Amino acid sequence: MKQRKMIICAVLMLVFAYVYAHVAKTNLIYDKKLDSSDYIGLGIVQTTIEQEFICKEDNLDAIAVKCQLLGAAEGTKIHMVLKECASGSVVATVDADDIEIENGKFHTFSFETVSGCRNKSYRASFEIEGAAGLVIQPETQDDTKLIIGGEEKEGTLILKTVTNRFDLETYCVLLIILFFISAFFRFLNRLFSR
Repeated sequence: MKQRKMIICAVLMLVFAYVYAHVAKTNLIYDKKLDSSDYIGLGIVQTTIEQEFICKEDNLDAIAVKCQLLGAAEGTKIHMVLKECASGSVVATVDADDIEIENGKFHTFSFETVSGCRNKSYRASFEIEGAAGLVIQPETQDDTKLIIGGEEKEGTLILKTVTNRFDLETYCVLLIILFFISAFFRFLNRLFSR
């Protein structure tokens, strides 16, 4: 009977960890080692801001970019267009307004899953209306290109790609934690049942 309970408990832990490990996995386009105090706000830009990058995942579900509000936010809108560089085809378009955008936070532009993305080059274009801006790091990352108003500039947008998928690392770490907690409670049970 005890073995049966242990097997059921182990199966439940495996299933729970599997479900929990389906996460929104992010891949940073910028350098995460760089201190955020080194970031530069672009201010209000009246032209298109574009960032080219290479996708590291098979699928793409969203683009998250660090935004800043500059003054009164009413009527502010950001229009994002994602294009595949090789074909020039638009794979996603998303709009965000002043209600959704938070100052100094990442805003996630979610869209329908784009498949077959691994190692392909994409260009995310942002058109901003109103008192909002995007944030960059001063150095250009490898395999990226920042274009403002049609001119290539030094720097990289504080941008990350988001992929909804099963993450093996999350799964393994959670299983280790669950089995450790289970073993700890079994130890306590044996210790105090004597």
